[in-house]
Amino acid sequence: LTVGAISLLLIAYISLSATASALTGAAGAVAKLDEADAKYLLSLSLKENFFDATIAQGQLLFERAKLRHAELKHGAWQGTPEAAAEDVEAFFQSAIGKFKEAVEGLQQDSETTTVDPVVTAAPEPAGPDDEGEMSLRSQALIMWGNVLYEQSQICAGRGEEWRGLLDRAVDKFHEAKCSDADVENALRTHSMGDHLNELLESLGFVVVDG
Repeated sequence: LTVGAISLLLIAYISLSATASALTGAAGAVAKLDEADAKYLLSLSLKENFFDATIAQGQLLFERAKLRHAELKHGAWQGTPEAAAEDVEAFFQSAIGKFKEAVEGLQQDSETTTVDPVVTAAPEPAGPDDEGEMSLRSQALIMWGNVLYEQSQICAGRGEEWRGLLDRAVDKFHEAKCSDADVENALRTHSMGDHLNELLESLGFVVVDG
């Protein structure tokens, strides 16, 4: 398989995994995520520094975390809440590890290109300022930020400390050169958005009382 062929294969499996939870139950969704991950492992065995696949693996881990949290939230999880929370945190940390690996690897590998990236659109809640092709580094940083953003919302829902995670997410969005409009939208749509006026003002956004 050529790198171009691998890219096409990964694009297909990203689409497959992204819709898995909507088409099947939790068990079926996990099976689809496992299937996609196997393809990413295959691509990395053919090209070790194929960071498209590393980023995609991180996205899969992010999806696994959200799926496990949804199972718990909707009563589909058969284990203890503590076990589910541990799984969610482990998936989040593993996802961050993949995005960090990609960012560091791209910095070290000057020959890495951004041709045919696996992910061609920024996931919620933020996107890059550049409307053209997104660099792999930006993709990884945005997804890294998205993990931190989601972690902050989950922690807020549990009554745990969440603000530090959100601040780190905003730092990642800025590092990826996301547009001010996208960062503002992410903050205003956060589950704790009503408590973020000070942060919004510090970033130069208009806050209207009442």
